[in-house]
Amino acid sequence: MRELIIKTSAVVLAGVCLCCNGHITGPAAAALRARKNQSAAVSGITAAAAGAAASGVEGADGGITKNSRSSRQAKSKKPRAQTKKNEKTPAEKPAKGKKKKAGQKDTALADGKQSTLLGVPAVKTASSAQPKPVGANIEWKVKWIPDKNLINYAGIKVRLPGEFTVRAQGFDRRPGMPWEETNEARQDFGLGLYQKTFDARLLYGGINRWGLMNRTKNLWAHNLPFFEAHKSSGADLSSALDTEPDRTLFAQLSLPASAPVNVYAASYVHDGQPADWTAGVRYAFTPKVSLAAEGFYKNQKLEERPATTWFQDKPRLPERDFEFYAGSLVFSNPWVSFAGDTALSRTFAQGDGLYANGVFRAGYRPWNFSLAAESAGSRFSGSDGAVSGARFRAGSQFEWKGKRSMAFKALTTLTASALGEPFDRSKTSFYYHFPVLGRGSLNITSLSFAFERDGVRPDSIKDGFEAAAVFRAGPFRPAVKYAWDGVTFAEPESLIMPYPNPADMHEFAASKLTLDLGFAYSFLYLKASAICEDSEKKGPVWKSAYTASIKHKWGTVSARIDGKPGGSFSYSFTAKTVFSF
Repeated sequence: MRELIIKTSAVVLAGVCLCCNGHITGPAAAALRARKNQSAAVSGITAAAAGAAASGVEGADGGITKNSRSSRQAKSKKPRAQTKKNEKTPAEKPAKGKKKKAGQKDTALADGKQSTLLGVPAVKTASSAQPKPVGANIEWKVKWIPDKNLINYAGIKVRLPGEFTVRAQGFDRRPGMPWEETNEARQDFGLGLYQKTFDARLLYGGINRWGLMNRTKNLWAHNLPFFEAHKSSGADLSSALDTEPDRTLFAQLSLPASAPVNVYAASYVHDGQPADWTAGVRYAFTPKVSLAAEGFYKNQKLEERPATTWFQDKPRLPERDFEFYAGSLVFSNPWVSFAGDTALSRTFAQGDGLYANGVFRAGYRPWNFSLAAESAGSRFSGSDGAVSGARFRAGSQFEWKGKRSMAFKALTTLTASALGEPFDRSKTSFYYHFPVLGRGSLNITSLSFAFERDGVRPDSIKDGFEAAAVFRAGPFRPAVKYAWDGVTFAEPESLIMPYPNPADMHEFAASKLTLDLGFAYSFLYLKASAICEDSEKKGPVWKSAYTASIKHKWGTVSARIDGKPGGSFSYSFTAKTVFSF
């Protein structure tokens, strides 16, 4: 009788463990406990219950509704006398063909953060998902140049429920310290409201924009746009200390980015002018293959352009109407991608102008090769209303990215005065970053070399080249950079080669040598620079610069001293801190 009571108690305890930890409840749990009471050995009952709980799937009524056959087979097995030392039970053994990856956490602990007695992971319900906590970030930056200006920036970003974020920032610019009286102090502010799900934002203040509008503005002031530059349009508040005071309103709204089709629209209002509009659509065939189209429209009044001198080439222009249309198409694929922009400008008293660019990229990790070209007509005006002038540019780019941060990049660009004209300008550069090695003796971090030619004027062709090397020796970071500019003369009727020719007769124009020595240890960084500028007219002139910065989790403090010819110095101090809670 005593032995029967002990066995019965063990059976009841095993049934309670299954009901609580294996999520087997209700009538099915009671029936399972009744069947277990009929077995003769406690170890056999526990092994059979473990096999049934591990292979079964919880049904609507809480019972096991799948793999019942394997459950019955587990029950029919004879109980084992004793489990060998360090031998895993069937519930603990991993399934065949599914090896655990390195670094992968146990499912029971990673998902439910708890495990059952039999190794069955707890089911994670929707109610257990916690929303992102409400919090805020406070940022403060200051830059002070004695006897020149003092710029203060303060911003706060608050996270709200519903994936909303509110951002506010303010600038204070003055020529002296805050306690000094002055009439030249300027203050401005910015406000922003963001919603993550719909990628919506409403901004006011100094705004930084990117995308199609920027690619069609100041065409020849920036580099030839390759595929990486063809991003969808957007904007955000600018926190840079050199941001000019502005009163701009920007609004954007889009469908959730998780949908296969993403449609977005944005509006931009600046300085009381009519709003310009941007709209786009993106369709994702797969997570890595997509097709996107975007359009941009602008209509405003251009300010009057007065003539500064009576013999100026550009005549005086009154206030005039300006319209701008632009479109973009981007197809992105891991192996083959292409993109293109086209724009039309209509300006009163100037006429219509056209602009277009196209990019093709091929290759996937670790390499890719790109081709790009762009051209503008003589009457084309950029999205800012400024006349760009006729020009044609074409270029190619090759990149290779290897292990341990190894990278190689080769880029060349050719420029002609107009489409169909011979190339008379070029820029070529090479860059190589060595694989990261262990700390120790002197290592070369990176090497770069570039050369260019400007042959617009045959009687004064400007050639130049530049070379730089960066080293690393323990905590020290030495670097050297040298640039040389020369002038080559050619006959007006001769054909100008787009690339510099070492065999040509060059006359020295200017050179610049820069020697840097940096020291980085823990939170401290020091840098000293010696600069020698040599020219045909002034001769060699030496300058120096010294920088010290301290980086901590709370922010950064840095100071810079610039040594000028004659022994004079200028100072500047910058500080930045961020608090999160």
